[in-house]
Amino acid sequence: MNKQEFLDAFLKALEPLSPAERQQITEYYDEYICDGMEQGLTEEECVARFGDPVKAAAQFREASAGEIPGESSRPEASIPESGTPEAGIAGDIHNAADIHRVVITAEDLSIHIQPGPRLDIRYQADPIWDEVDCRVEGGILTFRHRMKKPGIRGFFSIFHVRITETVEVFVPSEWMGAVEADTRNGSIKLENLSQLAEAVLTTHNSAIIISSASAPELRCSTTNSAIRLQDVCTLRLEAKTSNGGIEARQLSGETLWLKTSNAGIRLQQVQGETLDAATSNGKILAEDCTLTQHATLTTSNSKLEVQRLDSREVSLHTSNSKICGTLVGAMEDYAIESGTSNAPCNLPAWREGGSRKLTAATSNGSIQLNFIP
Repeated sequence: MNKQEFLDAFLKALEPLSPAERQQITEYYDEYICDGMEQGLTEEECVARFGDPVKAAAQFREASAGEIPGESSRPEASIPESGTPEAGIAGDIHNAADIHRVVITAEDLSIHIQPGPRLDIRYQADPIWDEVDCRVEGGILTFRHRMKKPGIRGFFSIFHVRITETVEVFVPSEWMGAVEADTRNGSIKLENLSQLAEAVLTTHNSAIIISSASAPELRCSTTNSAIRLQDVCTLRLEAKTSNGGIEARQLSGETLWLKTSNAGIRLQQVQGETLDAATSNGKILAEDCTLTQHATLTTSNSKLEVQRLDSREVSLHTSNSKICGTLVGAMEDYAIESGTSNAPCNLPAWREGGSRKLTAATSNGSIQLNFIP
């Protein structure tokens, strides 16, 4: 079925319609089909995503509750002048010193936090789908977005490949405030900001990406997707996801805590005081990591590998798989406790002495750890 055949059947099932309504719906579907074709789908493939036109019309009528989507001017929502709680049409904040915290909450949108000449938030709001409130009160800049009719937008999202829209957050490089961002079904990206006091990033079903950033407190949480950290400096890090991997490169901090499940963790050039990384059913790989106090790596049913790991205390735990790699120092430097079952181990089961401590335990997998200068 091509576009015209679908629209003819779809519009017939929606009758009665005025000529204006027919035109609005036609233009609306044209736009979505064109978007899909621009991303490599054929016209027939785009139309097939809508399913049966009669059933689609019934769903559309129920979801829209009488509101027919047409063309919108999509005014840009921006920061209001201080103290003006007007959403969607407002001026810029020129004095970031008056703001100590930025709070962004959204539904089904991505959030991109990045350097800019002034503190500013930009989003192209659609009056059909979006309800936006942006205000400044008590030194807190708040941007809140919600879906007016989430059922309708969710209905359309089934039928096409949609590039998730983005809230653009611009922060002066020298600004030393805190940022909170909370969304769902959209990614969060924070980059090239080194003076933040705190960053708390939360989403669901999408990735969190932080690069070239620094903040004393850094917390990020998602589900069913990945967390990626590159060139990040913090005092305290909490990174948590599930069913998605965690990757950290050139990460430094005092207390580093990373947790996921059913996915792997990869750490490269991580430095700090303490590191706790845990997953289940996923591999852990730590390369060129240095911790002054302890490094604790825990997984299950997957391989645990360390390469050139340097720490005063090392704790490695998995099950039904092997532990392998290299540790900095000589074996004589470590008090050792190790154990496995049904597989070989090159470490002594118990060894006292040394200024460092090593614990390695698995089952049904070998332990092969070597020591290097």
